[in-house]
Parts: sequence; C-alpha cells; structure tokens
Amino acid sequence: MQFFDLQKFRSLAFRRDPEPDHPLLDEAAARMVFADLPPGDAPAGLAEVTHWVTTMNQTESFTPGRRARVLMELDDPARGLWHSLGDAFLKPDGRPAVGRDGNIAILQALLDSATEFAHGYALCLAGEPPSRWVQRNYAQLALRRMRWLGRRLILANMLHLPLVDELWEAAHWLLHEAEGRQADRTVLPVFTGDTHPSSVKLEYVRLLMVEIANPDAMLGREVELVYRITQRLAPAAKLEPEALPNALYAVPPTGARRPGLVRRRKSWPEGTLYLDTSNCLQRLRAMMERDMGADSTQPDTLFGDEYTLGERQAMLERLMGLWGLDPPQRRTPRVRLQADAQVLGGLQSVLANLPVFDQGGWTGSKAETTGSLRIQLDHSGKLLREKSNAAAIRRAPARVVDVSDSGLGLALRRSDAVWAMLDVLLAVRLDDSEDWIVGVIRRITAEQGELRLGVQVLARNPQVLWYKMEKVGSSLWELEATRDRAFLEHFQRGILLNSDGQGVDALRAGDLLVGPGLASPGAPLDVPLAKAVTRLRVLAVREAGEDSIA
Repeated sequence: MQFFDLQKFRSLAFRRDPEPDHPLLDEAAARMVFADLPPGDAPAGLAEVTHWVTTMNQTESFTPGRRARVLMELDDPARGLWHSLGDAFLKPDGRPAVGRDGNIAILQALLDSATEFAHGYALCLAGEPPSRWVQRNYAQLALRRMRWLGRRLILANMLHLPLVDELWEAAHWLLHEAEGRQADRTVLPVFTGDTHPSSVKLEYVRLLMVEIANPDAMLGREVELVYRITQRLAPAAKLEPEALPNALYAVPPTGARRPGLVRRRKSWPEGTLYLDTSNCLQRLRAMMERDMGADSTQPDTLFGDEYTLGERQAMLERLMGLWGLDPPQRRTPRVRLQADAQVLGGLQSVLANLPVFDQGGWTGSKAETTGSLRIQLDHSGKLLREKSNAAAIRRAPARVVDVSDSGLGLALRRSDAVWAMLDVLLAVRLDDSEDWIVGVIRRITAEQGELRLGVQVLARNPQVLWYKMEKVGSSLWELEATRDRAFLEHFQRGILLNSDGQGVDALRAGDLLVGPGLASPGAPLDVPLAKAVTRLRVLAVREAGEDSIA
C-alpha cells in the first residue's frame, strides 16, 4: 500500500454524527457494524470501527458494563483490519521491506485507532457507579486495556513520538491497580480465539523487554519484530519486588520511569521491580537454531512472513546480547554540556553550507560541442551558487545540552524550529568550531518555550560532493535527454558522510546521502574528479526516506 490517505481516514474516523442517542445499544448492534463495512477496504473499515469507538467514548449514556460488552464486540473482529494494514506497512510491495519502513501514515492511523480503544477500556474500568459485570470480568478488561496501552507504546516508539512518557505512566498505574485486585497474574486469552494467553503482568513485562532492547535505535519494523518475539519469551522472564540474583534490570513503577541496569545504581527506591531475563536465553538459542542453513531471504514462518529469516536471525542475535548475562549499557553515556551552536534544518540548507570535497577541475561530457566546461570549486568551503531561494536557508541559534559518541541533545526556541520534525536532516556547528556535524532528528520533546531535539549523528566533518546518477534501466532516449539539460540540473550535490582519505579512494567505501528517490542499488554514479569523470556504482541503499543513504 504505497499511498495511504491519512486525512481521509481521520475524517471518517472522527466525524460527528448528529444523532441524539447512540445507536449501538447492545452487542447485536455492534456486530451489525461489520456487516456494513466495505469489503476489501481495510483503511475505510478501520476508520468506521474507530468512529464508533470514538462516539462511544464521547457519550455518557452507557453503563460501564454495557460499554465494555459493546466495545469487546467491536474489538475482536477489528483485529483482521489491523493485520491487513500492518501487512501493508511491513510488505508495501508484497514482500518484506528489509532495511526500510513502509508508509508511516499507516502507523499514524493505527495509533489513532489504538488510542480510542485504550481510552474506551479505561472508561469501562473507571465507570461509576461500580458495575458488578465489570468487577466479575475485571481481569479480562484490564488485560485488554494493557494490550492496547502496549500497542500504543510500540507505535509511539515506531514513530519516535514524544508521548512515550505518558504511556509508561499509564502502564505503571494499571499494573498497580491490577495487583491491588489480585488480577495481575490471571492468565486469559487476550482476544477471542487467541492462541497466546497472557496476563496484565506478562504484557507489562513485554514492554520492559522491548524498552531494554533500545527501540530508539531501531527502524519501526524492527521494533514490531521485537514486540512479536517478546510474546513467546515474556512467560520465561521473572519480575519480582525482590532483588533476584540474576536480575540485570530494575524499574521503579512510578511516573514515566523506564527500566535500567541494576549495576548502574548503588540502591533502588522502595517498590522497585527487578527483571530477570536469564531464562529467556535458552528459548532464544532454540529460535536461532531453527531454519539454520535455509536461505536468509526466505519469509519467516515463526514471527510472520512480513519478515525474512535473515531479519529474524539478526534480531535474535542482537537480543541475545541485550537480554544476556552481560548486557551493554542501555544507552551510550551522555556528557552534559552547555555550548552555543548554529543549526541548519533540511537537506538544501545543509548542502548550501557544508565544506566541499576536493574534486578539482574537470572537462564535461559536452566538451565536443560547447568547449571545455570547467567547474571551479572554492576550497575555502563555499559552493558555486545554484538557482535556489536564499530564504529557504533555515539557520537557527541553539544550545548543545549533552553529547555522546552517537548523538546530540539540542535545545532551540520553538519559533526558530518550525521546520523540526522526526527524521529531518540537520547540521550542527559549535560556535567555537569550524566543523559541522550532520545528523537526523530522532526525538522531539517540549520544555516551556523550547524544543529539545534528540539527534542521531550520521557523520562528523561531512563534505558536499558533486555527482550525477542515472536510474537503473534508463532508456537511451532518457539518457540523451538528460545530457541536454543545464549543468546544474545535470549534476547534483550529495553529502559524503565518511570521506577519510583523498580522491577516488575516499569514495569507494563511502556513504553518500542524496535527495529523495534518487538512489537505487546498481545505479551508476559519475563523479567529476581530477579532470576526469570517475564512474562508481551504488552497492546498496541503507535507508530510504526523505533523504536516502546510498
């Protein structure tokens, strides 16, 4: 599903029907909703179901028991729609999208739907006056509430959204409430016909295990794979209020606290829960031995054919280290810093300001008809001017608040960072330095009048490179038409991320960040270098998004 109309989904899901009384009076009426859904149209179907859940959440005419029964009737069959859309995200072209994410608009729609379902179950559990039906079925309702909270948390991590903290707070609170009712360990099928029974505590353990796997550093599809793996492994983990001998992680279940390594603190507060994942290792090894020797490009049969066997194996090896007996630090240690800096937002801004790779002069391909076409690059770092709007250059003052080997923490005024969005490219330069750092925004949070940006560093001291790239399979007519274009359309600029060395040796093993949709595996890459055009070839596209890394 290459195109997903998120605006249409939301207009259908959150429309307001001018009906004074809610029409879903009972379970039979809820079942009729699915009878009227458009066949074969999962986006429209999920929008319709989400609409009915939303309208239920907005009315007080339901008793807690009736609200719960109607909501469960909508919940069970909606899973098929979720699976269809999840499949479209993970297999946008009908096969696993290894190394890249699908259409994030699908994730945003799923998050909208999960938010309404989670809120609906919260209303059931908090209903007044207390319902005897809800009390009898509290374990089932709390379990579904925790599953939907978990699904929201996983989607928020897949989208790298700042609402993760409030979801952890809700998960801690629900675990505490279920423990008070002695319903946290009650094992039940989450949904009708579910083959993997669970409990409130098991769902909570799954979230802890995903968190210690460091979802910040994963693609969305990788976060989902870890969540699926935890469904089979969480029953083997132990979570207790005592400091278990093999417990490597601990979490105080309050506020927005997340799990951390036990060894990083001399003492933990009262009420801390300790997580022992050592019993998961044997199951991990058994999974790793399964399908050994098989073609790694074949679809996985254990966690869904949306993944390949190679993806499964790589993730299991990664989790073996994180959940093993000697896990690495959860995050690279950060050093607090207060330094003034300049920030450039967006690919074009970055291209217009970075220093230039030394390509010298060269003779162009049209020399026989137009004479010698020579590019003179200013070695002081200034580029030849191109036809662009100077107003598009987005430069803003910022503060670097912390640094690590692989990241930066930045603080900017909101008015200076209207361009800041997740996965946007930026460049940072400290005021007392001439060197730029290029990175990608992975987290955004708000503090008073500032935005705090968590930046994944792609390269230090990057350089701009002139290049020409032909699409694989271009016809002779297309190539001839390309040669007739003006020079600044004929050649383009990219960012050379690792340019150690000089000349062609610095390019052969390098990573080049280019504009959206330009790179494809096998495409020829022509670079003017030392008065000659050097032809290279793209080996692989590591990440395809607004900007691609070839």
